[in-house]
Amino acid sequence: MRLARTTTTLTTAAFVLSLAACGGDDASGAPEDASREDFCETFLDEPDGFGSDDPDEAVDAAHDYADRLREVGTPDVDADAREGFEIYVDLLAGLDADGAEDLAGKEPSEVFSDDELEKFEAFSEVTADCGPGEF
Repeated sequence: MRLARTTTTLTTAAFVLSLAACGGDDASGAPEDASREDFCETFLDEPDGFGSDDPDEAVDAAHDYADRLREVGTPDVDADAREGFEIYVDLLAGLDADGAEDLAGKEPSEVFSDDELEKFEAFSEVTADCGPGEF
């Protein structure tokens, strides 16, 4: 289950990266004391347009998702997982459909630095615990 969730999160990131370039809002101010239940409910509730073939709809959905993740924040997690959360939320918040050609088809390891990828994977481990009955 944990590997599947991590793979799903990485696949989601690869999809998001294939849409557009990142930049944008800063997630470092998000709460660090969310209940695990609130965090997992928010994380698992991806917007309907998140997987849309329409880049504008997908980008709007990613921005909405980033706003909701930023609002709820994380439960008490280690520093690497927290930084991975911030990297993920900042990526979603900074999406721009015009950058799609630059990142289309790239793997997260081709976009993130080694340090960022390590932190993103630590965050993925936190999200792996968000399965049914896990919180």
